[in-house]
Amino acid sequence: MEVIAAIIGALAIIVAALITRGCSKTVNPSVVQTPDKEQNTAVAVPDQELESQLRDDPRVKRLLGNKSWELTAEAAIAELTRETLCEVPGWRRTSTWQQVEAAWSDLTGGNIEV
Repeated sequence: MEVIAAIIGALAIIVAALITRGCSKTVNPSVVQTPDKEQNTAVAVPDQELESQLRDDPRVKRLLGNKSWELTAEAAIAELTRETLCEVPGWRRTSTWQQVEAAWSDLTGGNIEV
């Protein structure tokens, strides 16, 4: 039993590292553009209200409350709301990811473009 617990703990650390290192910037149409006064260019500012509403959705809250689904749900939220593209392609095929996307679709009127 201790060996299994150690393996599960190691896997959790590896998955967390993949999320942290495996995400890169991409363009997301749900991000609001605001001018940068110092450089006179547009800077992407995530719509924190949309992310908050997504996290408050009962389906997403349930996923975030489960340790087995939390990392995948966080990665989906990051990709949909904060311009981060998760490079763990298998997660996009999970029901966890699909449920977060369904909540996002309901919230944004069906606009899921990443």
